[in-house]
Amino acid sequence: MRWSLLLFSVTAFVAMGCFNLQPVAGSAVPVTGAKVAVHLNDLGRAALSATVGNAIERIEGTLTEQGTEGYSISVQHIYFLQGGVQIWSGETVRVGKEQVQSFSLRRLARGRTIAVGAVGVGSVAYMLSRGLFGFGLGDAAVPSDTGETLRLIWP
Repeated sequence: MRWSLLLFSVTAFVAMGCFNLQPVAGSAVPVTGAKVAVHLNDLGRAALSATVGNAIERIEGTLTEQGTEGYSISVQHIYFLQGGVQIWSGETVRVGKEQVQSFSLRRLARGRTIAVGAVGVGSVAYMLSRGLFGFGLGDAAVPSDTGETLRLIWP
């Protein structure tokens, strides 16, 4: 049971991976279903302030629809110009074409993911070799009692 839980934990840790944003070249638009970041211009910030919030830098989520007027995005994160972030749970936001400064695609960073996975596996191997999980090294020897005691009597 413990080994399967450990294996599951390591697999989940590595599967999370590391992602980065890669700008889309020119005025190209990603395909529907892609994980995107929509960088807003000033017009977009003003237009979406009532529904999304003020001072939005970018919206990250899944591009669900492209039309002649704009785009629908299933939102996962909202990033603000001053550095904050809001986590959303897939609510749909419409963004007009004239409100978009640029797109970026969210892609797996293979090198960082491999490095994080190697550190995770190495950490688990180290803990197993030291018996830090409570299993793996067998029973430890218990020292025997010497039978000697020292008794002090206080007045």
